[in-house]
Amino acid sequence: MVVPGQSLAGFELGWSMEQLVARLDGFFEVQESPLGKIVSYRNYRFWISAETLAVEQISAKKGFEGKFMEKVGLGSTLKDLEEHFGGWQEDQDVYLLPDFEGLCFELAEDDELDSEWDAGRMPIEVISVFVPLAQV
Repeated sequence: MVVPGQSLAGFELGWSMEQLVARLDGFFEVQESPLGKIVSYRNYRFWISAETLAVEQISAKKGFEGKFMEKVGLGSTLKDLEEHFGGWQEDQDVYLLPDFEGLCFELAEDDELDSEWDAGRMPIEVISVFVPLAQV
């Protein structure tokens, strides 16, 4: 289940590193970054803030079968977002739904069609939930 600004697949934003690790039932990797830690576990990534020491973003990639509102998931397109939710906004390399804070999508890249790249037909490759700026 994908809940913008709250959770993804049962993993919750706001959890401490200890709470997160207690829910991981297998191998995971931790990378340090200037902004905190990035935990990689199966097809998920978790960003732990150095400032708050809490999970601030959760992303899912290939292998995740959940959908947002049971309509849009990995493999869906921006055209699907527009059809179901009335439109989207691009913010650097992610795509947002204006009516749902704390949710974004990343698209697959097609190197063969760079000159003809059509964002509307490219499949969604990553779904992320994050703490909206208003809550930080």
